[in-house]
Amino acid sequence: MEHYEKGKVIEDDDPDGPFIHLGFKFDDVITMKIRSGTKIKNIIQFATKKMQEDETRRIIFIGKGQAVTKTVTCVEILKREMKNLHQINKSYFRRIEEYWEPKEEGLDRLKVNKDVPALAVLLSKDRLDDTELGYQAPGSFEAHRIVEAKQDKRKKNQQRQPTGGGGDGESRSARSVDQRQERENQGSMARRKRQRKRRDEQRTFNEKQGSSGDKTKE
Repeated sequence: MEHYEKGKVIEDDDPDGPFIHLGFKFDDVITMKIRSGTKIKNIIQFATKKMQEDETRRIIFIGKGQAVTKTVTCVEILKREMKNLHQINKSYFRRIEEYWEPKEEGLDRLKVNKDVPALAVLLSKDRLDDTELGYQAPGSFEAHRIVEAKQDKRKKNQQRQPTGGGGDGESRSARSVDQRQERENQGSMARRKRQRKRRDEQRTFNEKQGSSGDKTKE
């Protein structure tokens, strides 16, 4: 593509969205469009203020491409701020058309179609269809996260063995390994000392034997 430069970009915008079959259109519901450069703090402040109003019953978060992760983050933060919200998730693809203009004469204009993953999340104060694919009841995943947190904490506690009276923070198993290693090192040192002593004794004996042989020859 070195002979081309990027030109016009057209996004196939869905005016109704993936919740049209539920009776909710983007234009009829407060819709927060999340982009990669969106500041989460600003989005959450606006969304929380709107959802605290009695006349606001539902809100939609949508994001595509790299903004999908940030969209999920915004949804989770708002759910912590506003309890008892019903939720429906819809993942789909958005069609983007890119036009590339030629830099040189004789080349044709190029059109590139891209299907970008997108996520739309509907949050509602009112009850939604619990048979709808992607539905999450209020607090369903919050309770699951609490259970997981307790299990993780229990596993960490099991991995930590009770410490001794030394107050050094080491587990008994760790100290046992260190003590065993120290004993092995001490044993190795003792063996090396004995071997050196035997070699010295043998060398002294050999030297004496050599001296006796020389005197006999004289």
